[in-house]
Amino acid sequence: MSDSRQTWRGNVDEYYSHDGALDKYAALAEEGLFDQEKTVVDRYFTGDGASVLDLGCGAGRTTQALVSRGFDVVGVDVSEPMIRKSSSLFPDLEVRVGDATDLSFETSTFDYVLFSFNGLDDITPETGRYAALAEIRRVLKPGGTFAFSSRNSLYYTLLRARPFSPGTWVELANFWAKNRSTKNALSNYKSDDHEFGSGDAYYSTPLHQKRQLINCDYEPVDVIKKEDSFSVYTDPWPYYVAKTL
Repeated sequence: MSDSRQTWRGNVDEYYSHDGALDKYAALAEEGLFDQEKTVVDRYFTGDGASVLDLGCGAGRTTQALVSRGFDVVGVDVSEPMIRKSSSLFPDLEVRVGDATDLSFETSTFDYVLFSFNGLDDITPETGRYAALAEIRRVLKPGGTFAFSSRNSLYYTLLRARPFSPGTWVELANFWAKNRSTKNALSNYKSDDHEFGSGDAYYSTPLHQKRQLINCDYEPVDVIKKEDSFSVYTDPWPYYVAKTL
């Protein structure tokens, strides 16, 4: 395993091993699919009994929901504690520890891949993100569908400071204080505090993400925003849908 992959897996596993994170994801597990995810599945995951790879499955929220819809689902997460939590909550699910940058499945195994809750953004460095996109394309069948969410830098670095909400201006100022170095300011990776620690995460824009998908031999199909967002450009984390070429 390369040093960068070792560092990425170590940082992510540390965060998701935190008791608070495990409790949070366990509480979310019964909620099922979020509204944007429901739109993705209803619109694009249309094959009866189709095979689905649920990457970053966490405590089983999306995995259980997809199984309940009749899909043949395998859940994968880099965090062993999360997989243990998922197995304890949903003993009948097929879940396993795995690395999105080096998947253990045969080529052309799945009809659909879902990478929810900005899980792709946790992968560092950017070469790891590209490796994950290549692996996902490899395990998808020809014409298969990949859906994922990603942080929208337009929102987090500019738009979240609303004129009549002083707290959001403070959040924005703190965010840029942590990323004032030239390295961070010019990178897609930004440092920010989270509930259970801090770390770097990937921030993109809808236009940037479309170009990235095209460069990785995907055909961008759709960008799905939250209902209360004015457009995909003001959504904190849109869902992107793409097909393999």
